[in-house]
Amino acid sequence: WANKVAGPSFTQGVAGNQPRVKTSILGGQPVVRFDGNDWLTGSAVLAANDDDYTYIVLWRPTANNIIQTPYEQAGPGNGARASLLAVNAAYGFNGQNNDKHDLVPFSANVWRLSEMEVNNAAGNNIRLYDNARPYVGATSAPGSLAVGTAGSTIGTKQQAIGSECLNGDAAEVLVY
Repeated sequence: WANKVAGPSFTQGVAGNQPRVKTSILGGQPVVRFDGNDWLTGSAVLAANDDDYTYIVLWRPTANNIIQTPYEQAGPGNGARASLLAVNAAYGFNGQNNDKHDLVPFSANVWRLSEMEVNNAAGNNIRLYDNARPYVGATSAPGSLAVGTAGSTIGTKQQAIGSECLNGDAAEVLVY
């Protein structure tokens, strides 16, 4: 999966962990289907210690009783990370001991256009728009939202590759 603009390519070298491209799923366009054991990895998109960024993900989770990661940038080690993370029937921001992943309730099998804006200077430092509906909240440590640059992943956690895998479809991921 390669960004249509300048940016990293995301790959998966292990055949058993490769998501499948499904054609004509969303308005006649293809999507990448993750089965809960698939993921893609790539290089970091944001600069080291960036603490003001936006993730936009067009995705459709097919389960809401699991923990799943549509997108994450992190590292190295257990350092700075930021992900769009779903925990059971809600999703939002997840960082290193700095979470607000219970921000947006959701149902399985519904397309979500998720725009997550992270602003280290704001009191309510997480703004998430779910299908254009706004949600705001604060993480437990608003002054600590910087990302690391070990890499980025689609469909799993960067810091624990192969865990908290997406079960569903992803049509687009944009990072600013």
